[in-house]
Amino acid sequence: MKRLLFLSASLLLLFSINAFAADPRLRAYEDGPALEMASERGDKYTPFLLAGLYIDKIKDYDKALYWYKKCYERGNTDCAFGAGSLYSDYLGDHKNGKIWYEKAYKDGNHYGALGLARISKNIDKDYPKAIEWYEISHKMGDEEAAYDLALLYKDTLKDYPNAVKWFEKSNNERNNKHAAYALGLLYKQTLKDYPKAIKWYEIAHTMGDKDAAHALGLLYKDALKDYKKALEWFQISFDKTKRYGSLYWIGTMYRDGLGVKQDLTK
Repeated sequence: MKRLLFLSASLLLLFSINAFAADPRLRAYEDGPALEMASERGDKYTPFLLAGLYIDKIKDYDKALYWYKKCYERGNTDCAFGAGSLYSDYLGDHKNGKIWYEKAYKDGNHYGALGLARISKNIDKDYPKAIEWYEISHKMGDEEAAYDLALLYKDTLKDYPNAVKWFEKSNNERNNKHAAYALGLLYKQTLKDYPKAIKWYEIAHTMGDKDAAHALGLLYKDALKDYKKALEWFQISFDKTKRYGSLYWIGTMYRDGLGVKQDLTK
């Protein structure tokens, strides 16, 4: 009997939490009222989630900023980064974005340095400053900084040795399959070093990249004219990912007798 009463009371409490919300818009979301209640009671973590709900679902950026600033006052440095991201990425206010990213960085949050790097790169076009901030963010342990920096060197500065260096850091330190694939692509298309392209595509494939096997098939077919190997990799690509582009090339190679005896039925 006592257990039934306890369960009834618990269910009533859950119902009351889900039914009540000072902001009625939150009732449309399962966690909305509970997040609001915890945030109103002074929790320093739930306002970050509540702000995200206001951004992603309700599109009320003023309310999101209110909660980001409130939880930053409570000591959550992720909320300073959140405010910076909201100002910069959603409101186009890069000046205030920098202010809040700097707050996060000064409080030891590596996302703040990453945000400053991205503004320096994409908005200010100050690439030396962007490099400086990416390197700071990387030293602070940010998982995205090395990959972002490699892209800056490759796409914008055309500094391929440094691009290789930072893609390798991203792959080796963070097991980033996208960095391995990017290295394969860079060695194939730009540096024309096909053995290294094969090496990095194979690493990317081993790490689970869905595009690497198809890319290997194209490399063997177009650049190396090794049609037998090309057919092997197109088959692997189709078997593992059901990629119809790979299936098309398998059909074409059987049609033309490339790497295999011509078989029009196949």
